[in-house]
Amino acid sequence: MNAGGAQMGGVGAGGQGGGSAGTGACATTCPSGLSCDAGKCAVCGGFVMPNPAAAALPNPASYDTSVAGIVTDTVTGLTWEQTAAPGTYDQPTAASYCTNNRTGGLSGWRLPTVTELVSLVDFTVPLPGATIDGAAFAGTAADKFWTSTPYLDPSIAEPANAFVVDFGYGRTDSSPVIGDGIAIRARCVVPSAVRGPSCYSPPRFIVAGTGTSATVTDASTKLVWQRGFSGTTMAWDAAKNYCSKASLRLPSTKELQTIVDYTVRSPGPTIDTTVFPKTPADYFWTSSPVAGSPGKAWIVSFSSGATFTIPTGDTWRVRCGR
Repeated sequence: MNAGGAQMGGVGAGGQGGGSAGTGACATTCPSGLSCDAGKCAVCGGFVMPNPAAAALPNPASYDTSVAGIVTDTVTGLTWEQTAAPGTYDQPTAASYCTNNRTGGLSGWRLPTVTELVSLVDFTVPLPGATIDGAAFAGTAADKFWTSTPYLDPSIAEPANAFVVDFGYGRTDSSPVIGDGIAIRARCVVPSAVRGPSCYSPPRFIVAGTGTSATVTDASTKLVWQRGFSGTTMAWDAAKNYCSKASLRLPSTKELQTIVDYTVRSPGPTIDTTVFPKTPADYFWTSSPVAGSPGKAWIVSFSSGATFTIPTGDTWRVRCGR
């Protein structure tokens, strides 16, 4: 597990030690992993997780398509290929394609982390997708796309598996990185050329309060979480009521994935248990219904980091936020 405040899964990661990407002068050389931002050593590269515009949730997705061939997410600050890579690949080949990419005259293209790629999912699109903004990313295949994030399977030597995001269903899953029949798509990303909205001085997680009222503020995403979780499992409607009574809300599937710790080996719990103690390696409800499939909603597995669709009458754990 990570120590309190460690960076997870691409959100909050990406700063360069000793850098000077921000404004002002740092008094000392910043430690590895931190950039000089506004005169302070800070983590830069995290982002607010957008929700689909149609979901009527905070931070609605918004895209700038004014430059030919690229899409800039105005919420995250990430820049994407408007048209995905032309073929299907194993992961090393997909990574090489991105490294050599020069779309839009930009350099620095790479495969996205799982958190970055999840930021593009539009879970309001009826299944099967493509579960993505069809105006900004026209022609996207309803198919699996590579991420750069390893899936740490305890039974297989690494690097053998990596996370993928299935834009046919909006699901986060995993796949072997190489092998016969491995043919998965790729869409490359380049970090914003300007300071993003989530440069912050560590630690990432700030705990406030004690006992059942304790909260955790995420400096990267700006989300606030219950430090604890429901003592019992409950059905989906009861989960929403449970959060409402706490003056919070059930998080969307994209929001809940921002606190998955992808550096923890399955079977987890795939979360920072210093910050979120005693979290079980279990399924947790999200507020996101499965579009086009009445009676189902999305859950996030804190055993593996994957996401699944589950009947709303099933009973699972709850962690509220806002």
